[in-house]
This record gives sequence, C-alpha cells and structure tokens, in this order.
Amino acid sequence: MFSVGKKIIKYVGAFRDGKFHGQGTYTTYPDGRMRKGIWQYGKLKYAQKVTPPAMSSGEIENERLENERLENERLKEWIHKIENTLQLR
Repeated sequence: MFSVGKKIIKYVGAFRDGKFHGQGTYTTYPDGRMRKGIWQYGKLKYAQKVTPPAMSSGEIENERLENERLENERLKEWIHKIENTLQLR
C-alpha cells in the first residue's frame, strides 16, 4: 500500500522487476476504484474486473447539468437548421 497525493493505492498480486506483473488487484481509496486481472510490466493487459470510481452527489449533479446543457445546445442547433431551411424556400 502506498499513497499518491490524497489517494491511497493498494496492490495485491505478483511483481516482476518492481512492477505489477501476473495476477493482481489494484484498488484506490477513497474512491474505491478497482482493477483486477493479469498485469504485464505495470500495465493491465487482461481485465477481469474494472469498477468505475464512485461519484459524489455534487459530481452527479454537475454531470446532470452538463448533459442538460449539451442537450439544449443540440436542440438550438436543430432549431437553427430548420429556420435556415425554411428561409431558403
């Protein structure tokens, strides 16, 4: 187990030349993201399980607002195209 900034990283598995190599599980805290599978020289080659990080309620709300903003932009573009088409006739 080691830390990088505020993240704590835990790896349980095989090593070769100081790198993750072979069967292993890599987990980060506090988000709980996990990568489990076959590692080769520090890189996940064959994933058996990968979990996305948990999102806070603020992050969920920000994502919802961003999706809403993008949808509104698409709708405005669609309306603009229709208006331009009608003006050409």
